[in-house]
Amino acid sequence: VPVIVINDGESRGGCDRGEVAKSVKRRASALRACYEMQLLSKPGLHGKVEVQWTIDPAGRVRGQKMVANTMHNHAVTDCVMRTIGRIRFKAPDGGVCVIQWPFVFVSGG
Repeated sequence: VPVIVINDGESRGGCDRGEVAKSVKRRASALRACYEMQLLSKPGLHGKVEVQWTIDPAGRVRGQKMVANTMHNHAVTDCVMRTIGRIRFKAPDGGVCVIQWPFVFVSGG
C-alpha cells in the first residue's frame, strides 16, 4: 500500500503551524494520487520532496519551489507543486508567512 508521510513542516511569519498542517493534510489524497500514478509504471519508486512556499495576505500560495528532492521523478514533483499551489490557507496574521514542508513517499512493498 503506497504511503505518503506528511509530518509537520516549518513556518516563519504570521501563520499558525497547526492550521497549515490541517490544510496540507486535507490535500493528502491528491498528493498520494500524484505518487500512485507513477508508482504503477515505476514499482519501488520512493523518496522525499521538500517544498517551500509563501502564503500571501489572502491565504493564497505564492512562489512555491522545491528545496529538496530525492525522488527524481518530474511527474510526481510537478503534480505535488501544482497541488500545493491550489491549497487555500487561513490568512496569516500580519502579512505573509513562509512554509517549508517535507513529503515522504513510500511504496510499501
